[in-house]
Amino acid sequence: MYLEDRELVEKAKSAPEAFTALFDRHFQRTYRLVYSRVQNESLAQELTARVFLQAQKLIKVYRHSGSFRSWLRALTLITLARLGHPIHRRRGPGAGDDWQSVGCPAPLRPTRPTRSAAVALPLPPVDDGPGIAYALGRPV
Repeated sequence: MYLEDRELVEKAKSAPEAFTALFDRHFQRTYRLVYSRVQNESLAQELTARVFLQAQKLIKVYRHSGSFRSWLRALTLITLARLGHPIHRRRGPGAGDDWQSVGCPAPLRPTRPTRSAAVALPLPPVDDGPGIAYALGRPV
């Protein structure tokens, strides 16, 4: 007999052993999400276990405003962020270093201004007015 996530969540709220069915159904997807962020098998297993422990604690406050799957995904990303792990997917063979991998889109903005961008910026006018001389406390 196949139960919908909504029904399983309601059962898991009253009986913690019913959470096992949700765990079995969503483990692979959650593990793949975590692994795509951390790129380490043992760390991904540990973090996935943490996510499901957190989900089991918070299942009582879950409201059916969206799907359980999206709630679990959000919980996974929040857990990763709180533990200091990246929440954006790491792609390509050189994803760990600072060089852009082949096939990855270019960043939207450079990390620091380039020389051409600095030259194009207008400089503020120099104020030679009396306010500067008096701010120093003596005439120049």
